[in-house]
Amino acid sequence: NILMQSSTDKLLIFPDVKHSRRITIHKDTVSCLLPEMFLNDTVIEFYLLYLYHGIFSFQQREQVHIFNTFFYTKLTNNLNESLTPQDIYEKHGQVSKWTKNVNLFEKDFVVVPIHDHAH
Repeated sequence: NILMQSSTDKLLIFPDVKHSRRITIHKDTVSCLLPEMFLNDTVIEFYLLYLYHGIFSFQQREQVHIFNTFFYTKLTNNLNESLTPQDIYEKHGQVSKWTKNVNLFEKDFVVVPIHDHAH
């Protein structure tokens, strides 16, 4: 439980500058990197942010939008085959704020990480 972890359990915070999407890696987070373990959302999110902030150039960052690992889960939560137009509108409303400052149609790449059924 992250709320119960002490500051001494922190291994790293990325990116190190104030940013709306910062990831804190704790000691127990890295255990999912062991053989035969599933990656967790924190490690996936860290790697995506590392690519975006640490590897991509400014020009590359302008061409890509990376959603966080919870976007797909939120978008597809409680989906069934009998969705009405109203249901679809409500689903969109649950995630519309995630793109309010981004025009996805101006991006060359949109990354939607799917971390599903691995918990």
